[in-house]
Amino acid sequence: MIIAKKIYVFFLIVFPALLTGCGTTMGTTSAQRAALDSAATASPADATGNSVNAAILSQIPSMKTGENSMVGSVTVVAGAVYAAASSRRCRPLVVIDGGIRRERVACENDRNWFFSKPVFVKGESE
Repeated sequence: MIIAKKIYVFFLIVFPALLTGCGTTMGTTSAQRAALDSAATASPADATGNSVNAAILSQIPSMKTGENSMVGSVTVVAGAVYAAASSRRCRPLVVIDGGIRRERVACENDRNWFFSKPVFVKGESE
């Protein structure tokens, strides 16, 4: 009987609360969102001042999923666009430059694409 009561409480109270929490977005104002977007695009990890990175970002919308794209002297393979938890459209990228393979994620805010900060830093020789 105690187990049945715990299951009842879980499905009546806890489960709906979990679903509601996961299904809602954070209440950020447009000013806060603009500040976050600005910080993301100005990030040192982004390095959009680099002309190759700027070229990659400008060509992301036209890249075909899974195909090699030459951007300047680097090869870029774009993954499928997905909806991130931040409510942005994002795309995983593999950038191969001089035999060094880097995995990046680019996201789109209301204005343009930008590189997200790397969570894990790794380089692999090919």
